[in-house]
Amino acid sequence: MKSRKPRTLGGRNNPRKPSDIVPFYQALKDKKKKPVKIKKEDDDYRYPDAQNNQDSGFKPYFQKKPIDNTRFNSEEAKFSRSILMSLPERNATEGSHEGLEPLAHYPYFTEQMVKLKEFSKYWIDKHLDGEILPLIPAPEPRNYRAHSRRKVFFSGHSIVLGFGEQKFLEFPKRGMAIVAQSSIEPEIHYDIYLAIAEKLATTPYKELSEALNFIIIRDTGEKAIIFNVFEINGEIVRKLKLIAEMLQKSDFNIVSAWMYHDPNRSEYFLDHKDLAPGQMKLKKLFGFDMLKLEIEEIKFQLSPFILTQVNIPMLRIVVKRIQHLLSDIPSDARLLDLYCGYGLFSHTLSSVFADSIGLDSSASGIESAKSLVQRRLKAGHTLGTLNFKETYITKDSIKQLVPQIGKPEYIIIDPPRQGTADGVIAEIALRKPVKVIHIFCAIDQIVKAMGEWKRAGYIPTSVQALDMYPGTPSIETLVVLEPDTNASPTRSYRIRYRP
Repeated sequence: MKSRKPRTLGGRNNPRKPSDIVPFYQALKDKKKKPVKIKKEDDDYRYPDAQNNQDSGFKPYFQKKPIDNTRFNSEEAKFSRSILMSLPERNATEGSHEGLEPLAHYPYFTEQMVKLKEFSKYWIDKHLDGEILPLIPAPEPRNYRAHSRRKVFFSGHSIVLGFGEQKFLEFPKRGMAIVAQSSIEPEIHYDIYLAIAEKLATTPYKELSEALNFIIIRDTGEKAIIFNVFEINGEIVRKLKLIAEMLQKSDFNIVSAWMYHDPNRSEYFLDHKDLAPGQMKLKKLFGFDMLKLEIEEIKFQLSPFILTQVNIPMLRIVVKRIQHLLSDIPSDARLLDLYCGYGLFSHTLSSVFADSIGLDSSASGIESAKSLVQRRLKAGHTLGTLNFKETYITKDSIKQLVPQIGKPEYIIIDPPRQGTADGVIAEIALRKPVKVIHIFCAIDQIVKAMGEWKRAGYIPTSVQALDMYPGTPSIETLVVLEPDTNASPTRSYRIRYRP
């Protein structure tokens, strides 16, 4: 029988039809209308804090629930809306702001200018110190996202792999598949999802299709596929092995495939403690335990379940920027790398610092960082003393595990989205570091953290937005802090624009 090409949701080949639903920011632009809080689920299934339908069996997942006003009114949400409202007006036929990447249809230069303008305004409006440096643009503003996921929807005869943000689902004809596309993900991710979806849409794979919750791709150049299932039996495992065998023989450079059993159908969380080889919830279908990632000629090996940055080309730029900021230091200086993960900054700065200590709560991340030390020594790399310790980062753990040695100390702090624990910033300041580099993955925690730093005697000397998530109204922020030498410092707002 002659096969037909499956339809897709969105993308270049089949853009989404204009929706009757007005985005919340469109009402904010129109002075004649009051702001509208969109009442559909505000879930983005790319991120760990999203929630999904907890009921068993096939049901529409867009059940009504109370609006999360806290999230709607958060600093991050307000900042995102300010970016969206600053965008040039678009003709309705040119596309919509709706979707996971509302800025992706704009020229990247326009996106950069809007983000720099709004970030500079935010920093000044909050009365924060420091020189506002030019935004660091992404080297690959589209098709960059290293990690992606799709939620599986099965009607009993056809399948949809979506983002989880559609209000209504329109299933294709019997035996057909729909795969949502994203312009910020590599095109090969779509090809992988489509190959899997075509299998799942066939009758022999019906039981597996009903049991799947998510399909996840982890990509460092090498790729791992993770199948999140909420039900498991012998038939489901056999069908997963058949799909894994197909992927292994493909040209997608997939080096491993995994099954993760989540009977609660909770949102997939990449660095969850249960996600470790040997645990009952996790089964390797084929391949290697690690993914390779090369940065600054250092060959990292990462578990597919370690929480890592989604924009690897941009990550390389950030590493170079931090190397520049810490290039002129004493020969006996120590680096304290907090929330170090797999040791990215400690290793890429290992030739600069005589002594480096990395702390993180991820067991697999610390293990990767430690094993890399041994491999680099065997390869003849020049590096100072490197120590990595697994711990939750609190004021007490810093005091106990990292005794002060009376030498110049520099600190990199790259906490998760929720920020640092109580007392951590004050404890760091007591160590009297020469310089602190504080990286924020979201806007929410900046004002609170800057207040803590100021009370502890440190002020920002410079701040720089990092376009880690181009195509979306989000940025990362890199703040450099030094001791406040003035009793009554005067604030200055100096904005440098790239010539």
